Amino acid sequence: MKNYKVILFDLDGTLLDTSSGLLKSIDYTIAYHRLPDIPMIIKQSFIGPPINKSLQKTYDLSDTETEEITRTFRNVYKDRFLFEAVEYEGVIQLLEDLKATKRYKTGIATYKRNDYAQKLIDYFGITELCDCVLGSDGKEQTKADIIRTCLSKLSCEKYHEAVIVGDTVHDAKAAKECGIDFIGVTYGFGFKTKEEALENGAVIGVKTVQELKEYLL
Repeated sequence: MKNYKVILFDLDGTLLDTSSGLLKSIDYTIAYHRLPDIPMIIKQSFIGPPINKSLQKTYDLSDTETEEITRTFRNVYKDRFLFEAVEYEGVIQLLEDLKATKRYKTGIATYKRNDYAQKLIDYFGITELCDCVLGSDGKEQTKADIIRTCLSKLSCEKYHEAVIVGDTVHDAKAAKECGIDFIGVTYGFGFKTKEEALENGAVIGVKTVQELKEYLL
């Protein structure tokens, strides 16, 4: 493994399985606004990218419709389903072990709204294990913007010393845009095989948190 000094993690599909709460929120939103139902595979593709863009593209919505429907999704997710999530097996131990080495700075860079991310991470006891937690501001921020801000907060100027761990092509593209390495996990919502992760620019693909731990440590 390269001698990384900063290790960033995506949240949904990488540290936490948040699919239950997100899918319930999507189902509620579709029913509330009487939108046509869509296959589960499309609903699952909503996890990770900005929800407003996924809704607008899928249902060909106007900007006004998108804003209203996205508001419904965010409200029901925040109020009813935010904590319907589980940590992937071994995640807490991995973060504890990385912190114990005192060799790395660690952070979470997620497109989930920053306030939601902070609440989830507090709930699962992850906050004290990371040096930086940064989510979306709900505006026109990109995942690459979030990564760059997180790296800045961690005083990382040499991007070749940083890597981000994620589960989707969106994470891979953001890493490439920033010029940092990418590790693809196949246990989340995106990549299904190590080969798929490698094809999208990952330095390595891993299928379990244990495998990730062995690579990083």
